[in-house]
This record gives sequence, C-alpha cells and structure tokens, in this order.
Amino acid sequence: MEDPPEDGGTVASSGGDEDPDWVYWVSRDELDVMAGRCFKLCRPLRAEPLLRAVLARYDAAYVRETALYRTWLYLYLDAGEIEQVVRSPARVRP
Repeated sequence: MEDPPEDGGTVASSGGDEDPDWVYWVSRDELDVMAGRCFKLCRPLRAEPLLRAVLARYDAAYVRETALYRTWLYLYLDAGEIEQVVRSPARVRP
C-alpha cells in the first residue's frame, strides 16, 4: 500500500485500463473525502485541508454531502484544538 503524500494531497490514480470497473464513481473529490475520513481517525489535522478543499468545490446541489462533511470538520475536537472548533463555520450551506 502506498503511503499518503506528505503535502496532504491524494494518491494519484493509476489511470488506463488497470482500474477495476467498479471505480467509475470514484472522483478526485470522493478520494479526498475518503482520505480525510481515514486521517480523521488517526491524524485529524491532516484531514482538515482535504475536507475543506472538497467543500470549496461543491455547489448548492451537494446539500447532503456538504452537511455531512462539515460535521467532520469538528475533528479539531479530536485533536484538542478547541480554538479551531470555535472558528469553524457552523452553517450547513456555503
């Protein structure tokens, strides 16, 4: 298994015909969300830039995803960063 990039990015897709058929729905945003969720468990401060970047790209049509992913931004509680929780937006829609 490849280690995640140190800059907080995601692992590049292999591209081409090597990908299994079931990955058609996995976009770059979805990969970043999955990586953010994994980081939330063990390295919460690495999850935040990934989740914020995805949220910044979503428009109003992504109401469900936006609401769910914004709740994950409270990962600062897991990291003991109370000041960041206070600064995180409480609203659901951008």
